[in-house]
Amino acid sequence: MNPFRQNSVLFLVSFITLFLEIALIRWVSTEIRIFAYLSNFVLLACFIGIGSGCYLSSQKNRLYISFLALSLLIIFIQIPIKINLTGHELDIFTDIPVLLAAFKDSVIHYQRTSEKLRLMQAIGVISTLTMFFVIMLALFPLGQILGRVFDNHKDTIKAYSINVGASLLGVWAFSGISFVYAPPQIWLVISLILTGILMILLKDFSKKNIVTFFICLIVIYFCFAQKENPNDLQKTIWSPYQKLTLRPVMPFKTGIDPFTERSIAGYMIDVNNVGFMNMLNLSDSFKKAYSEYFVRQPMYKGEPQGFQNLFNFPYMLKAGAESVVIFGAGAGADVAGALRAGVKKVDAVEIDPGIYRLGLDYHPEEPYSDPRVHVFIDDARSYVKKTKDTYDIVYFGLLDAHAQSSSMNNMRMDHYVYTKESFEEAKQLLNPDGLFVVNFFVQRIWIGKRIKDLVRDTFGWEPIVVAFDQRKNGLGKVAIISGHNREYIINLIKNSEGALGPFIVNRLLNYDQGMFDNNLTVTETNDNWPYLYLRQPLIPEMYLLMTGILIGLFILSKGIFIKKGQRLDFHFFFLGAAFLLLEFQNINKTALLFGSTWIVNAVNISAILIFILLANLFVSKITIRNLKIPYLCLFLSLLIIFVVPLNIFNALGYWPKSILAGIMLNLPIFFAGIIFITSFKATDNKSVAFGSNLIGAAAGGLLECLPFLIGIRMLVLVTMGVYFLSLLFIKRVEFCAR
Repeated sequence: MNPFRQNSVLFLVSFITLFLEIALIRWVSTEIRIFAYLSNFVLLACFIGIGSGCYLSSQKNRLYISFLALSLLIIFIQIPIKINLTGHELDIFTDIPVLLAAFKDSVIHYQRTSEKLRLMQAIGVISTLTMFFVIMLALFPLGQILGRVFDNHKDTIKAYSINVGASLLGVWAFSGISFVYAPPQIWLVISLILTGILMILLKDFSKKNIVTFFICLIVIYFCFAQKENPNDLQKTIWSPYQKLTLRPVMPFKTGIDPFTERSIAGYMIDVNNVGFMNMLNLSDSFKKAYSEYFVRQPMYKGEPQGFQNLFNFPYMLKAGAESVVIFGAGAGADVAGALRAGVKKVDAVEIDPGIYRLGLDYHPEEPYSDPRVHVFIDDARSYVKKTKDTYDIVYFGLLDAHAQSSSMNNMRMDHYVYTKESFEEAKQLLNPDGLFVVNFFVQRIWIGKRIKDLVRDTFGWEPIVVAFDQRKNGLGKVAIISGHNREYIINLIKNSEGALGPFIVNRLLNYDQGMFDNNLTVTETNDNWPYLYLRQPLIPEMYLLMTGILIGLFILSKGIFIKKGQRLDFHFFFLGAAFLLLEFQNINKTALLFGSTWIVNAVNISAILIFILLANLFVSKITIRNLKIPYLCLFLSLLIIFVVPLNIFNALGYWPKSILAGIMLNLPIFFAGIIFITSFKATDNKSVAFGSNLIGAAAGGLLECLPFLIGIRMLVLVTMGVYFLSLLFIKRVEFCAR
């Protein structure tokens, strides 16, 4: 293979693996929600697939395995495969969260209880592992091609730089198509066509490859067409974060298309296939003109009226409020409530531009078109750090996340919102006689107690907790109310007009008496331990079981993954494990400084890859004779991250903060990159080294559950320990001689 074709193959296979990896993480985690809770398991499957492919690159490459695995994955997700358990039909793949409901230490939306929980749990585990191995197989042949090119390339630094540069372009290519709301079938077709071009470059025109390529194209067409029935009254868009499905409230005005002309009756929005929010018309004019909706239509009939509606409640309690900031403004229901109450200034903060877009185009009251409303597409924490405004009401809407904040960590998008530091920062936006309101849908009593305690510690007095669920048992919708001036808020309730005061008194909740076992520990969430849906520091049973099974299966099948007479290169294995932990740290700390938006995540991952390229450039210009100095610099830079608190950067302006924090957080990446490329240049068997590195990265991914137990900050010390293990396994070679 001539150098140009060799570099072209390396560039293309590197681009495809990164692009397809991100695509699978987004798509599978959305359609099979258990992977939104088992956070990085799709990422681990990708790493193991690419890594084992590199490791076994000397074997015959079979691209048709990728095509068949992708076809199977599409069929599993798109075509219902139902079983009947306890009177309910469940899909054995897309309903895995329901099947795994037996794990009671994991909070999963819409869990069911059943007498057959153990059977459901077993089926759920088997289904999860099946998906894991199919994803792994989809990436395996690409890993083989990558490993073979590395082995045959004469210039190691150039080869690795091409690999990293193509990966960088893969990140931005996927970010670009996410920005224009491209759906998964587009992601998969792009991946498939690029793999076809790769097949041409390799001149690998076997009958199996060609037939399975076209089979995969046909499967994509028919499976996605089957899901997109034009007779279904729904519209689906894929925002940069989530899958959003819009459905009109029935019946709507005849003679209109509710997706080209706004329906005055309203809409429902599913987020990642779960009913999440409604856009209903609660205006007085609609009530008068269409009163039958509120009598007969189930959606409207079940919607509370007046102050009993959470969208109206804060503004009826603090009548005359002139300004409000709404975090998690969604499609505009909270904003519409503020406008109906006559609030003069409404700042709406929503992280997902897709949800805002649906609200702008379809909400029947058109709240986002009102000149009193100012919309900020931003992360809540990021907005709080930027704004200089103060408000009469600071309102946290329903921010329950159905997605991860990044494909590279175990955080959900709302984790950093419900922490001690977050509430302390938001407190600064509240006027002296202002109202601080947290609206939350409580699924476990201890979650309600935790948020109540956070508000209590923020303002120094027990907040008022009001149930908006008929059961009044602490579950369902609650409003937690506080502020700077306790007496003022108590008087607001006492002096409220009509039935509002008696309603609040009748619906008061006390999470400390009767509802909660006070012998149970509920750990406070903070920026170091932000895990809202864990009661206390622990590794959930679901993680432990799935991790144990994966490790056990790997040990049993080591004869397949490890060549006879050849071992993993543990120097590269531990470098890979430590690097993924380092990347996890970097992404989490960047989210705290700049927010968890998709743009921040894309820039952050890009910065990591750019620092790796800078390390490659450094090693190409300067001879490294001894790795002890880069290791020493690596440990010192990690120690700085461990010791220096992030909040010192918040006093700086945006650009000084970006530059200084960016250097501090990415400096370990630079030194780790020097160590890796120097060692990689010196090794004889590059496919085994690179494969060991990626398999080690998968092991590092399994260690990402440790922050559940020890907190995020302590993971820096774990990372240092794993890097020390890589130092112990380093081969004694003269690096400069290679």
